[in-house]
Amino acid sequence: EDSLLEGKILRFIREPKCVQDSQAVEIYAGRKKLGYIPKKDNETIAKLLDMGFILKGMIRKRNFDDKPRKRIKVSVFKDN
Repeated sequence: EDSLLEGKILRFIREPKCVQDSQAVEIYAGRKKLGYIPKKDNETIAKLLDMGFILKGMIRKRNFDDKPRKRIKVSVFKDN
């Protein structure tokens, strides 16, 4: 939790062979896998990654008192 500060840059990696979700997108902070973009939000990001776009993310808000799936809000942007 202490390393997940607001402003931290994240990277996304597609996991198309995921059994539960063919549009799965993993979230990494450095080498540490944080989890996945929620299924309800991952379709566009998965398509862009599949098209070859390099996308990054940034932690814009964190609240560890919230429900586990709502603890971190992330902005997504195209890496140049």
